[in-house]
Amino acid sequence: MLSKDARSIVLLFAFILLSPVLEPGGSRINFAEFYIYLSFIFNAKDMVKNKYFLIMSAASVGFLGVCLFTALLVGSVINGHDIYMLRLMVQLSFTIAILNYRIQNILKNSPGEFTLVFYRMILVGAIPSVIILLQKLNFANFRSISTRLYNPKFFFTVGDVFSSFRYTSIFKDFYTAGIYFMLFSFVCFYFINKVECSKKMRLHVLIILIFSYGMQTMVARTSLLFIPVIICMMFFLAKGKKLAAKFKGILFFIFILGPVAFFGVNMLLESGMINKTWIMAVFSMFENDGSAESSSSFTTLLEWNQGFFNKLERDPTLLIKPMHDFKLNVLTSKDYSDSFYVQEIYRYGIYGLILYLGYSLAFIRAFLEDCREMVVLILLFLVLNYKGGNVYFMPKVIYLFAMILVLVPAYESIFVAKNNSKTVPEIV
Repeated sequence: MLSKDARSIVLLFAFILLSPVLEPGGSRINFAEFYIYLSFIFNAKDMVKNKYFLIMSAASVGFLGVCLFTALLVGSVINGHDIYMLRLMVQLSFTIAILNYRIQNILKNSPGEFTLVFYRMILVGAIPSVIILLQKLNFANFRSISTRLYNPKFFFTVGDVFSSFRYTSIFKDFYTAGIYFMLFSFVCFYFINKVECSKKMRLHVLIILIFSYGMQTMVARTSLLFIPVIICMMFFLAKGKKLAAKFKGILFFIFILGPVAFFGVNMLLESGMINKTWIMAVFSMFENDGSAESSSSFTTLLEWNQGFFNKLERDPTLLIKPMHDFKLNVLTSKDYSDSFYVQEIYRYGIYGLILYLGYSLAFIRAFLEDCREMVVLILLFLVLNYKGGNVYFMPKVIYLFAMILVLVPAYESIFVAKNNSKTVPEIV
């Protein structure tokens, strides 16, 4: 049985992650965001502000400065996109502080509960995977209910109209859902590979990881492709794991998990629950037949980027005097590109890119000190930002990111201390 402090952090994570987004009369009400602001304001003096809170606070202040400066350059004011991104950055910063405060209380008062708290938070984090299955089965008209609760904004899911094979779970679109599940796979594999716990807990988390990966066949091909890459990179970067343990893990994957996953995916493909053609298209990029280049989304992205950089070549002053435009989308702007890097140049010029690289490098430096497996996340973000918005700061995903930035370094400190001293309390 968890103590009051331990239960509170699990319930807090469940609330901010699963809290609905309501739009009565067109006014968007985010209960989780409202709670985070209030909780931070009323408890700011007591909170232990760790390095990740400081990085994000500096990034938030820097972003506000970039917005004000670039708006001044074009004789404009801060716009809706600036405020939206700033809200997400501040939420991430505050959530790190709140979770860190509560985790430090647990480590101080009842350190033996830490692993169980970690495990329970993974169970909560798996709920979006279950929601995908419920949306697919549409049990008790669940698809319509979840649409009204979470208001997805992708064109496939406006109102009650869902695609016949893709679902957004609790997120605003497929891409955001895919990013969440990539981060969630990181958490699950870290727990399996590193955390000292019972075999029962480890088996449960392994099942959750496999189930969540299977659900990506109904979410996004990006996550379907990148989750195995994340796990492989984490496995070989894991510090403190003996070579024999790594070799045992490789054998387990090759002879047990690999075959089970192979036959499981094949059964899923043949079950009729998913769109097999859509899934198999992800493998076309490995074929030397030009099919990757013929992908409509990839080709369109290349055309957008080429057009933008042609304009940049004609007018390089865009780097130092950006457009700082709010209405940057495919319907309203000829300069649109789905790449975050191009969008950043268009909106904030070289100043936005410098800030982006600054907090990316700050995260990498901190991760190398605390847990080098976490560098995988930044490498993932740097790659994924070539297509789509800034994946550092995505609605609801920021809460899972904050959980990672608090729980993983906290466990690493225990893991290292336990290897160096026998006096550290045992984690059960």
